[in-house]
Amino acid sequence: MPIEAHVKKLKTIYSAMDREYAKAASFYSFGCQECPDNCCSTYFFHYTIAEYLYLLQGFWALNREKKEEIMEQATNMCDPMPRDSYLCPLNLRGLCVLYPHRTMICRLHGLPFEVQRPDGQREEGPGCPRFENERTRTGLPYRRIERTPFYTDLVNLERKIRAEVPHFRRFKKTIAEMIRDGGKKESLPAILRSLASQESFPPL
Repeated sequence: MPIEAHVKKLKTIYSAMDREYAKAASFYSFGCQECPDNCCSTYFFHYTIAEYLYLLQGFWALNREKKEEIMEQATNMCDPMPRDSYLCPLNLRGLCVLYPHRTMICRLHGLPFEVQRPDGQREEGPGCPRFENERTRTGLPYRRIERTPFYTDLVNLERKIRAEVPHFRRFKKTIAEMIRDGGKKESLPAILRSLASQESFPPL
């Protein structure tokens, strides 16, 4: 199956995430509007080639002026600086310019979750500070988002993509690094050639 078809499947996985997030957010009447703690300033790492390729497809479709503005911000964010100074370069004037292409962390951040780890143990996590303050005030019980199916689907998709590109080093990038490293290549074949030229590591 062509890489493009694998990457397209990520949209289906993301849609399932969005539906579950919307259900939980509706239960809590929770929203991010006018939140003083912008999660775009959180220093997240991302670990999948699938999300890297999907994000770049959205970036390449932007007009030249926006791409240049984002690339400049991404390059600046990649310079050595304190993590508390980070701001996602896709945040332009308070809005995500690639919202439909945003990553899994961006989609699920903010609400409490549970997940079954590969060792069989279950892990639970709280919501963001704003959520926890509101939940405490209202006294609502936890209704955690079950992330396990999403992680499983993403790992399976990642395995298929890595089978097509067997030689690249372990992937770990911020959004800024994704844009800096891949934004100017303008096509999936160019990105794949770049990945394939790097050293290999054990498959998932």
